[in-house]
Amino acid sequence: MSEPVIIVGGGWAGLSAAMELSQHGIPVHLLESAPQLGGRARTAPFAQHQVDNGQHLLLGAYHHTLRILSLTGVDEHEAFVRQPLTMLVHNQQQPVLLNTIRLPAPLHILAALARAKGLGLKDKLAALRLMLQMAISGFSIR
Repeated sequence: MSEPVIIVGGGWAGLSAAMELSQHGIPVHLLESAPQLGGRARTAPFAQHQVDNGQHLLLGAYHHTLRILSLTGVDEHEAFVRQPLTMLVHNQQQPVLLNTIRLPAPLHILAALARAKGLGLKDKLAALRLMLQMAISGFSIR
């Protein structure tokens, strides 16, 4: 049997690393200084309340996070409420509101940009040019 891998920190990254190694039969020692696991993704006492201190938004594009949740037995369809992404960006003139709709990529972004409130035609065309340049250059977030 091999020596255990020592992981320092029991937040999402540390827990994910520990689970992945364990799935491959590699022993793990997980070290955490806090009295509970979770890193910033946990509740914390504040006065008479428990305050959620973690991630409030989990995007469907977080494939690895969803995989870790699946490995722990969490059914994402029961645990999450799926909603279209809405972004409110405050600029110096007025807020910009983007509402995506359920279309395949990249049509969902194109539709959101076309319907965006607070952006003029010039800004929308500039955003489309940027997205086109990124696509041509092979840009990918994966």
